[in-house]
Amino acid sequence: MAAAVSGIGALAFSVWVLVEGALRPGYHPLRHPVSLMSLGPHGWMNVAAIALMALTLLCAAVLLRRGLPAQGPGRTAWVWMVVAADAFGLLAIFPIDPGLDYPPDVAPRRTIPGLIHGLAGTIAFIALAVSAFASARRFAADSYGGWARIGRWLGAVILLGYLAAGTLTGLDQAGVVTSAPGGLAQRIALAAAVRGSFW
Repeated sequence: MAAAVSGIGALAFSVWVLVEGALRPGYHPLRHPVSLMSLGPHGWMNVAAIALMALTLLCAAVLLRRGLPAQGPGRTAWVWMVVAADAFGLLAIFPIDPGLDYPPDVAPRRTIPGLIHGLAGTIAFIALAVSAFASARRFAADSYGGWARIGRWLGAVILLGYLAAGTLTGLDQAGVVTSAPGGLAQRIALAAAVRGSFW
């Protein structure tokens, strides 16, 4: 059951991010983070997609827990996946603040829920990266060198993609770089995170 939910959830979340991001009026997927789709028309659907991703990560953690030995390298991979799942749950509960001209005609503002959302996003991506690195250690210990390399690459892409997304979005908000591709960088990190959830 956990395998089915995690697979279907990851696919549904990925399709939603791509399709809705491309079709939403005023929303620019190369610039805007995924969470901004939670604001404006049909925002509840994006909240539901993020909540589905939290459930997906929780199911992936269950699968990792069953598949990993209790001792040895990589044994904490599933714990970090639970942390990421919890953080995605917070992303669904606490909305992002409007900004980067989205929703259209809504002034940017800073709120406590928006601050919690930002912190939860950071925790989620760090936890996903650490989980990928921990899984890579397990594969290396079991002499699965190819899978170990994939885990290390995924962890690096998640971290670097999220760092790039945060930097580009910050520069855009400050007016230093107009329409910076922070949304693209976040989507690259998300793609690696979704892939890193399944071994």
